[in-house]
Amino acid sequence: MTFLERRNHNRSAVKLDVLVSDKMQRSYNFTIKNFDFEGFQLTCQDNEVIADSIQANDLLDINFNIEQQGEIQNFHLEVVVVSTRDNRLVVRLFNPALDAIYELSEKQGKDKTHNDSILISSLDKQSLDILQIIKHSFLKNLSHTVEIFLPIAHDDFFQSAEQSDSNSEQMKFFDAINTLNKSKDKLKVQFLEQMENNFDFFGKQTKEEQQSADNKPQELDLIDQNEFETRLTVNQFIIQISPNHEHALSEIKLRLAVLFAVDEKKIEKTPFSPEVIFNEFSNVVHQCFLNDDVLLILYKRFEKVIDNHLAEIYKEINDIFISHDILPVIADKKYKIKKQDSAVEKITSTVDNPSSDSSAQVSSASQQLSNNTVEPVNTSQHQTELNTIKNNINLVPAYQTLKDLLNFQNGQGFTSNSNDFFLSDEYKKQLSLLINNLTLIQKKQAEDIKINGITKFELSSLVQECMKNDDYSIELKHEFEYTLDIIKRLFISISNDTGLGSPVKKLLLQLQVPLLKVSLLHKDFFESWSNPARMMINKLAIINFDDEKDKFYIKAHSFIVYLLHNFTEDLQLFSKIQKVLDELLKIQTSLYNKNVQEIIDNYIVKQIVINELASRLNNRSIPMFIADFISNQWLSVLISTYSNKGMESSQWQQYLQALDMLILSMSGDVSEEFIDSDVILFIIKQGLEENEQFNKKTFNDIESFLNNQNSEVSSVHFDRDIIFKLLINGYTLSDKKALLKINEGVTDAAVMANNAIAKRLKINDYLVFKQNKQTKRIQLIWQSDSQYMFIFAGRNGQKVADFSLMEVAAMLDRGQLAQTKEYDTPLLERSLYAIMGNLHDDLAKDSSIDKLTGLIRQNEFIRIFNEQLKQNKETAHNCALCLINIDRFSLINDACSFDAGDKYIAEISQLLKTSLNSDMILGRYGIDEFILFLPEYTIDKATEMSKLLCKLINDYTFKWHDKEFSLSASIGLVEVNKSHESGIFLKSVVTAATLAKEMGRNRVHFLEYDDIEFNHRQELQLWATKVDQMLKTNQLNIRCQRLHPLFDNAAVQHYEMLLLINENGDNVPPGEFIEAAELYNKMQDVDRWVINYVFNWFSKHLEQLDIMGGIAINLSGQSLNDVNFLSFIKEIFALYPEVPLEKICFEITETMAITNMTYANNIIHAIKEMGCEFSLDDFGTGQSSYEYLKNLPVDYLKIDGVFIKDIANNPADQAMVKSINEIGHFLGMKTVAEFVENDEIVGILKDIGVDYAQGYVFEKPLLITEFMEKSTFASQLTA
Repeated sequence: MTFLERRNHNRSAVKLDVLVSDKMQRSYNFTIKNFDFEGFQLTCQDNEVIADSIQANDLLDINFNIEQQGEIQNFHLEVVVVSTRDNRLVVRLFNPALDAIYELSEKQGKDKTHNDSILISSLDKQSLDILQIIKHSFLKNLSHTVEIFLPIAHDDFFQSAEQSDSNSEQMKFFDAINTLNKSKDKLKVQFLEQMENNFDFFGKQTKEEQQSADNKPQELDLIDQNEFETRLTVNQFIIQISPNHEHALSEIKLRLAVLFAVDEKKIEKTPFSPEVIFNEFSNVVHQCFLNDDVLLILYKRFEKVIDNHLAEIYKEINDIFISHDILPVIADKKYKIKKQDSAVEKITSTVDNPSSDSSAQVSSASQQLSNNTVEPVNTSQHQTELNTIKNNINLVPAYQTLKDLLNFQNGQGFTSNSNDFFLSDEYKKQLSLLINNLTLIQKKQAEDIKINGITKFELSSLVQECMKNDDYSIELKHEFEYTLDIIKRLFISISNDTGLGSPVKKLLLQLQVPLLKVSLLHKDFFESWSNPARMMINKLAIINFDDEKDKFYIKAHSFIVYLLHNFTEDLQLFSKIQKVLDELLKIQTSLYNKNVQEIIDNYIVKQIVINELASRLNNRSIPMFIADFISNQWLSVLISTYSNKGMESSQWQQYLQALDMLILSMSGDVSEEFIDSDVILFIIKQGLEENEQFNKKTFNDIESFLNNQNSEVSSVHFDRDIIFKLLINGYTLSDKKALLKINEGVTDAAVMANNAIAKRLKINDYLVFKQNKQTKRIQLIWQSDSQYMFIFAGRNGQKVADFSLMEVAAMLDRGQLAQTKEYDTPLLERSLYAIMGNLHDDLAKDSSIDKLTGLIRQNEFIRIFNEQLKQNKETAHNCALCLINIDRFSLINDACSFDAGDKYIAEISQLLKTSLNSDMILGRYGIDEFILFLPEYTIDKATEMSKLLCKLINDYTFKWHDKEFSLSASIGLVEVNKSHESGIFLKSVVTAATLAKEMGRNRVHFLEYDDIEFNHRQELQLWATKVDQMLKTNQLNIRCQRLHPLFDNAAVQHYEMLLLINENGDNVPPGEFIEAAELYNKMQDVDRWVINYVFNWFSKHLEQLDIMGGIAINLSGQSLNDVNFLSFIKEIFALYPEVPLEKICFEITETMAITNMTYANNIIHAIKEMGCEFSLDDFGTGQSSYEYLKNLPVDYLKIDGVFIKDIANNPADQAMVKSINEIGHFLGMKTVAEFVENDEIVGILKDIGVDYAQGYVFEKPLLITEFMEKSTFASQLTA
C-alpha cells in the first residue's frame, strides 16, 4: 500500500516556492504541492534529482514567504521526511507553527491556478488509447442517436401544426420545421463538438474549475426569467431519466477510477452523464429555437430518444473497459452508502450555527430477505457529536442573569451598575491596563509550559496580583470579581464534564486566563454563538485524544501554547486556531466514520447471513451436533464468504447449497439418491479449510450422520425468530440456558415495559455506561432487526459493547445504562447550563436555611425526616421527635420590638445548637418553634435530653437594652419506632407540645400517639372504603383554573383540571380522599377516573376545549410507576378520537414518588409522541432540582407556590424564581407561577420574565359545568 493510499484524507492543491535546509545546513529550492494538516509534497525545482543526503526520517527546515496586506512575511516549518522519490519528497509536520499552517491553508484556498490532480497527465499510453476508443464509441453512438431524433422531432412539429387552433399557432410550428431543416446538420455538429470538448476536458480540469463550472447555473440573478424556466424544465427531464441509468453509470465511474488510479470519489462528474448530455443539447438547440412551446417539444422528444439509447451506449463503454481487463467483475453492492454531506461539514455548520437542525442519521441498516435475495440498504455517514444540535436555549441574558444570581448569593441583592461608567474613557483606560497585566501572566504561563510542561494552577491565585492597583475603580473591581467567579465556575464544570477525556480537559484548563480576558473584553462570549473564542473552545472539546502522546494532542498542545504567547485582545487568533482545528476534525471524523461504518458493515453481513440460516432452519428438527456446527463454524464461513466474495460468488452459492442438502438430509424424508454426501462433505471441508475453521471431530460426526441417517440423535426445533435471536446475540442453537435467557419474561408486563424502553433508543443516541466503578460515554451505532442486538461505539468509533435487548433493558432498569442528551449540546453551552443549575441548587439549599437562625426550615426538615424514616424501616432503631415551643414569646415583641424578638430566637437557636450532638437534626418549625429529631434514642434518653433543653431555655436571660427576659418552653415528645408516614408523627408531636402548654408550660410532655394514630387510621380506612364506591358512582367532580399568559398575546391560555369530592351534595377539597388513595395504592384508579371523565366531557363539548385553549390533567407517581398505564392511555385516546391531543397536557410533580425514573421517562416520551405535552409542578422544593429537571422531557415548568406567595417581600424567593425561570428557558420550557394572588406579584413575575401565572388574581377555580355556563353567557352577550 502506498503512502497516498494510507493517508486518512485527501490533500488539496497549493503551489509555493520554498527554501529547504537539511541538518547539515545545506539549502535546496523546492515547491510545496498537495498541502494538508498532516503534511505535504515537495517537488525539486527544475526537476533536479533529490540529493542523497536527504533520507527518510530526516528533520528539515522549510522557509517561505507569503504576501500579507501588501507586505512580504516570512514563515518557518519543521518537517520529517516520510519518503523520497526522484525529484519529490513527502513530508509530515513535525513541530507545526500555527501562523505558517494558517497562511498555507489560506493560500491553498485562494490559489486556484495549480492542481496536481489533473488526472489525464497520470495515464500511460495504453490507458490513453483506451480513453480514445471509449471517446470514439461514445461520440459515434451519440451521432446515431441525434440522427434518429431529428426526423422524429420534424414529425412532432408537423403533428403540432395540424392540431393547432389558429393560424398564428400553426405558423409557429411551420417556422420550427423550416428552422430544423436548415440547421439540423449544424445542430448535430455543434452538439457533438460540445460533447467532445467535454470529454477532452474531463480528466484535465482542476477541482476548482469543476466547482466553478458547477456553480455557474446557480447565478440566477444574471439570467432572465425565461432562461431560468428553461433550465428548470431541462433539469426536470434530467431528473426523470437519470435513475434509469444510475447502475450502469456507476460502473463506468468505478472503472474510470481504476483507469486513473484514484478514489472513486474523485470522479465527480463524467462526460457520459445524462446531465451533461442534456445540458449540452439544451445549449445547442437554444441557439436555434427561441419559442418555449417549440423547445418543450424538442426536450420531450430528446428525453425519450436518449433514454432509449443510453443503456446501449453505457453497455458498450463498459464492454470496452472489460475487454481491456479494467475491472471485469464488479460485485453487487450488498449495501450502498447514500451520499450525504460529510460529517465534518455538518460539524462545522452546527457549531457555527447551533440552531440548525440536521436530520442525517445512520440507518438501522437492517436487511430484509425476500425470495432469498438481499434488498440494498441505504446508510449515511454516522452522526458524530455535534452533527445535530436542536437547541432551544435562550443565552441572551446569560451573563447578566449569572451576575444577578451571584450578586444575590453574595448578599448584595439584585443591583445593577450604571452604564455611564462602563461607557466612559476612564473605564476603557482601566480595562486596558488590566488586560495588559493579564497578558503578562498569560505569556509567563506559556513560558512555564515550555519549560515544565502543563501543570495545574488555581486561577484566583494566578491573577490576584492584577487587582492590587489603587487606580482601579470599585466598579471595575466588582466587574472583575464577577467575571472571575463565572470563569472559575465554567472551568469547574469543564473539569467535571463526563463527556470529555482527560487529555482535552488538560488543554482546555490552560485557557482560563485567555477566556477571562475575552469575557472582560467581549461580553458576547456568554451571549453569542458566533464568538470566535467560544467556537474554538467548542471545536477543541470534540477532538478525541487517546493520550498525551497522541499526535493530534501534540499539535493541539502547540496551538494552545501559541495562543497563550500571542493573544492580546484581537479574537482573530481564535479564528485562526479554529481553522486549523477544523482540519483535525476532518481527519478524526473521517476515521470515526470509517471505523463505525466497518462495524456496521460487519453486522449487516452477519444479519444477512443469519437471516439466510434462520429462513432455512425455520421449524426444522436439527440434530444437536449439527446445531453446534452451524453456530460455531458454518456461520463464520458464510459471513467470511459473503464479506469477501459477495452473494453472486460461486463459493457463496456452493456453501448455501451444501447447507440446503444437509438440511434435507436431516429431515429423513428425502431418498438417499437425491443426497450426494460426498459432494456435501467436499464443500463443507473446502469451506472450513479456506476459513481456517476445520475441526476433524465435527467433520467426522457430520460424515457419520450422512452415512447413517436413521441413527438416533438428540435435536432442537426452533422457529425463525428464536434462531435469529440466538445467533445474532452470539449464542449457539444448542444453548438451553441462552434459550431461557432470551425468552425470559416475554409475557411479563414489567419485562415487556422495560423492553419497550430499550426499543425507544435511536441510532446515534448517547448513553452513560457504568462498569467496574467507571463511567464512560458510548453511542448507539447499530440495531439488528426487531432490535434484538444493540452495538455501541466509543469516542474513536471502535466498538465498546454489544448487548442483547434483554441486557439493555435490564441495564437501563438498574441504572447501569442511562440515556443522555447532554452531548447533543456544545461544551460551553452545557457548561453554562451546569453553572446555572449549580447556582440554582445553591439557592435552593440557601432557601432551605432560615437566615435568622442558620437552622433548616420546616420544609427541609420534613424532607430530611422522611429520608430518616426510610432508613429507619431498614434498621428498626428507636428514635424520637420533639417540638420546642417558646412560652409567651410575644412578650418580647410587644415590649421591645420585632428586632428584639428576632435576636432572642437567634440566641436560643445558638444555645440549642451548642447543646446537641452532631447526629441530631434541629430545625426552625415556626415563628417561636423548633423541631428536633433524635436518631437512635430510646424514649427514656429522649426524655432526659428534652428536660435538659427545657431547663437551658428557662435558665437563659435575654437582655435588650435596659430590659431582661427569662422565658420558658413547652416541649412535646413522641417516639418514632414504627413504620408510619411522617405526617402522623408530626401531628402527634404538635399535639404533645400543645398539651404541654395547656398543662402549665415549662415542661416536657410525652405523648403515646397510638390513640391519635388509631383515630387517623380509622379516618383513612373509612375513606379508603369510600374510594372505590365514589369512583363507581361518580361522586367526584372536576373544576378548572386558568393559566394566564403574562406576555405574548399569541400565547394560548390553558386550564388545569382539579379534583373535588361531592359529599352529601357538597363539593369539598379532596385532601383526605387523596391521602387515603395514596396510602392504599388507589391513586392510579383515581387518575384513570379523572382522565376518562375529562376526555368524555370534552368529547361532548369540543367548543369548550377550544375556548379554554388547552387543559392540564394531574398524574400521580403511582400511575407513572404502573406498567399498564401507557396501554390505558392509548385506549382512552382511541375511545375519544375527536379530542385533539395537542390540547392535552399531563402534569406531574417534582416531589412525586417515582420509583423508576427510566420507566417514567419512557411513558412521558411515548405520550408526547402521540401529541400531548407535559408539565412539571411544584418545581424548586426538592434537592438537586436541576439534575432532576434536565432528565425529564417536559414542556412547562410550574414554580412552586411557596416561592411566589411572599415574593414581594422575600429577596430569597425572588432569586429562586429568577433562577428557576432562567433554567426553564435554558432548557426550552415555558414557566408558570402558582399562587399568584395580587397585581404586585404579577408585576414582579413580568419583570423576571415568567411566561404564565395561575392564581386568584386572574380567576378562582370553578366547575367545568360553570365554565361552560359562563362562556355560553359571554358568547350570547357578544352576539
